[in-house]
Amino acid sequence: MYEMRKKQQKEMQEKKWWSYALLISAIFLFSQSSLVINKNMGYSLALILVSLIMHSRSVGDLVKRIFKLNPSRIANIAMITALVIIAVFCYFVKIHFVYIVLLNIGAIAIYVAVSAFCSKLNK
Repeated sequence: MYEMRKKQQKEMQEKKWWSYALLISAIFLFSQSSLVINKNMGYSLALILVSLIMHSRSVGDLVKRIFKLNPSRIANIAMITALVIIAVFCYFVKIHFVYIVLLNIGAIAIYVAVSAFCSKLNK
């Protein structure tokens, strides 16, 4: 049973649209949970944690596929740090949903930039 589930999971991850769908859902989950972080902290923190895991998985796959860059741990740490800073900022200041999405895309751009920089250093 476990082997069948692992095989199905691997087949899904090999599909081209899987990483895109995972990233879109991670962006939506992060933005929505950051939007309501003032109202329900426990709910929001759990969803932010899940979205951070989804971000780190999907962005690494997409950067490898689109830009032909090796995913870097430093880039992953930089993106997660940026997302955590955004979530903390959303706790103190009410931000509109569109701005949270734009900041989220900015964190992904930080990942791509740091990953490119690290790949240039390794070559």
